[in-house]
Amino acid sequence: MKKHNYWLDLFTGKTWQEFKAAGSRISGFRESRWSTVQNLIDNFPTIAEGLPKAQTVFCSIKSFEDIERIFLRGQGLSYNTYRSYLTAVRQFYEFTDGLNPLQVTPAWIEMFYDHLIQKVDISTAHLRICGLKKFLAGIRRVVPFYSSPFEIMSASLNRKLNRSKGRYRTKQALTKTELKTLLAWLYQDKSIKGLENYAIVLMLVTSGLRASELCQLSWESLYREDGRIIASFVGKGGKSAEQELYLSAVEATDTYFKAQFRRTPEPCDWFYYTLENYSGRLPSPLTPPRYGLVSTN
Repeated sequence: MKKHNYWLDLFTGKTWQEFKAAGSRISGFRESRWSTVQNLIDNFPTIAEGLPKAQTVFCSIKSFEDIERIFLRGQGLSYNTYRSYLTAVRQFYEFTDGLNPLQVTPAWIEMFYDHLIQKVDISTAHLRICGLKKFLAGIRRVVPFYSSPFEIMSASLNRKLNRSKGRYRTKQALTKTELKTLLAWLYQDKSIKGLENYAIVLMLVTSGLRASELCQLSWESLYREDGRIIASFVGKGGKSAEQELYLSAVEATDTYFKAQFRRTPEPCDWFYYTLENYSGRLPSPLTPPRYGLVSTN
């Protein structure tokens, strides 16, 4: 039997007359669309069947950790990248007051971006949008009939969301191998200065904080939320900002502090201090002009 390169439509009396008036030519799916139709049939014979499956997936989500496992994990990214993307999902969820992901539109994403720009620099906002894009792409993998807003947004909005200072940078960051080597070298020095150097570098590379932001950190600026450690500070442009801190970096800072002051840090204490010297200068909170590493060689 000859294979047809079309699917017949079902007509009403009105649409049949319109079809005849248009020339009575072949109507239905073109051959070039057969793969799309077949994909829908293979995954979900009907959208009515697909929706309950999608509902089952979303009903299985009980925490943001479930979101990370179902929609973000499995892409071979680093732990910190996954945490950064999950932070973007959290912030978007709070911004939209719990909007169902299937209801997200390009307009919502643009409003979220405009909201971020008022609080963080353009590169951080771009990173959050990348995290949100990965999350929605994850939904696309789990729910095949779903289309991500990033797939249908206009070219002008795409350009707006992709603005980043990073594209104009000429300096290169340390590679992962170089960073591990540096941290391993710093870790060998168990003097007070060595412990502080290690804590500072680990805090910087895991949080992305600027030197001026790092020097603002105090123990009372921290709070815990869902097992995470969050620090609040004044960011670029005098805007209030928050950043999740890596647990190992906070623990390294605690170890340094106890070594220098021989006590547990109190809420009023800063994270990092200068060292007492032979001229009798007492330790004082570290400030950006004094910030730097001292070689032990």
